[in-house]
Amino acid sequence: MFSFTRPGSDPGWFIGIDDSAFYSTFTDFSTAYRTGSVLDNSQDTDFCAINDHWPAFAFAHDLGEVTSKTKPIVISVGHARDPVLEYIIDNDVIQHRSPYFLTHYTSIMHVIRAFPSEHPDAPEKATACDAQVKQDTGAISSGYVGLVGLNGNGHNVDGILMFMKAEVPSNGNINTVDVIFPAWPISLYTNPAIGKYLLLPHYQYQAAGLYSNEWALHDMGAHYSSAIGHNDGLDERVPVEESGNNLIATLSYTRKTEDTSLIKQYSGLLDWWTRLAVLFVANTSQGPLENQTNLAIGVVIRIQATAESFRILGDEQKVNNYSLGLTYNPLGEKLTGITISS
Repeated sequence: MFSFTRPGSDPGWFIGIDDSAFYSTFTDFSTAYRTGSVLDNSQDTDFCAINDHWPAFAFAHDLGEVTSKTKPIVISVGHARDPVLEYIIDNDVIQHRSPYFLTHYTSIMHVIRAFPSEHPDAPEKATACDAQVKQDTGAISSGYVGLVGLNGNGHNVDGILMFMKAEVPSNGNINTVDVIFPAWPISLYTNPAIGKYLLLPHYQYQAAGLYSNEWALHDMGAHYSSAIGHNDGLDERVPVEESGNNLIATLSYTRKTEDTSLIKQYSGLLDWWTRLAVLFVANTSQGPLENQTNLAIGVVIRIQATAESFRILGDEQKVNNYSLGLTYNPLGEKLTGITISS
């Protein structure tokens, strides 16, 4: 086992190896290996730039005389930081969030020891998961199997929250709603709680009244790892899409899990986002467009989603408020034979 952290820096590198392996960070490790066929398991603490002596990790394992297939050599390399990021809460207080795995392990070194020991079971578990996904998606469409397979591959006393660096190719936004939403079916299928934990930072932040716009915000922070929201309201302006995505995600989570905590605690947000959705006629992420058919249909579905959420809560007045706006749909569907809702 080995670990090091650069002085004055949060991130640390951790290497887990078995007892017969050797490790060195010296830039001249190749010379040491050629002369003795081993590495001295030492640590180079003279930190330098990447192009200054070209520091590197090296591993060596003596397999002895190889006459048949050998057992796998397991080497795990990880990068961990604690805290993981900063998160804004009530009264503009910045909270430092720790990694979730610390709720199950006492320290990072504990994780290092546990990780290699679980390696033998990992392939079997992964194969079983893949088989289940193929079986379930194959029941829908054989082409869907490949699509799903392609896309499939913070400990805190205040509760679990999840953060993702959502827009890696662009600007590194955190928990972008229109990035979370396309992956939402995977969360519902594998573990719906993941979806809930991704939504909660948004809902908690907006319920605290820190966001200056009336609609749902676009992301929880412009740059990972600062999930400090957008108190100035200058995040990307996508009021219909993000508000609507939240409404659909919340209802689908509630139906899947029968956990009504989101719609109970944040019913005010859901109600307000729905009222705003009907006021906007342009998807501002694409600029003004003449043909907004997709947006119009989307708004209808989002309004119905809110009506269904309040139906679960037993608030018939709200159900009637939002259902009345949809009374034209059944007649239109009957006359045209086109089904939009069911």
